[in-house]
Amino acid sequence: MFTAEALAICQALDELSVTDKNLLLLTDSYSVLQALKCLTIKSPKVIHRLAGKILVRKNFHQKISLVWTPGHSLIHWNEKADLLAKTVTESHPLLEWIAYEDIISRYQSISLQKTNHSFQNSKYQESIGDIPAMLTLTPWLKNRREDIIIAMT
Repeated sequence: MFTAEALAICQALDELSVTDKNLLLLTDSYSVLQALKCLTIKSPKVIHRLAGKILVRKNFHQKISLVWTPGHSLIHWNEKADLLAKTVTESHPLLEWIAYEDIISRYQSISLQKTNHSFQNSKYQESIGDIPAMLTLTPWLKNRREDIIIAMT
């Protein structure tokens, strides 16, 4: 949803091509606004894309205000945007741009599901029992790695 919300704001900027008037964009995506506020080199590509579009407008001396509004609060244009988003989601359109972070996240999720499914249906699960997921071991491994690095110095 994060990428879709950010792309929706990008699309709104593209559609509102008038550069001689200031813009007020309302969004119910607090996470996108926070990501823009805390922009770093490691931010998702879609946030960099959105920040670039805003910067171009700023260079034309156009002020853009992004304001958070609560979702599903009977604000006319917000409700209309939610309806359009639902329609687009249900129609499965061909997306022109997908963030690589979303692709990687999806494949990691699928890979983990397949691995867990294979293990649960294997002969090893019966003899070994249920092994905690790697994600639950990650904090221990991370600290151990730090301990090794500290010990080596």
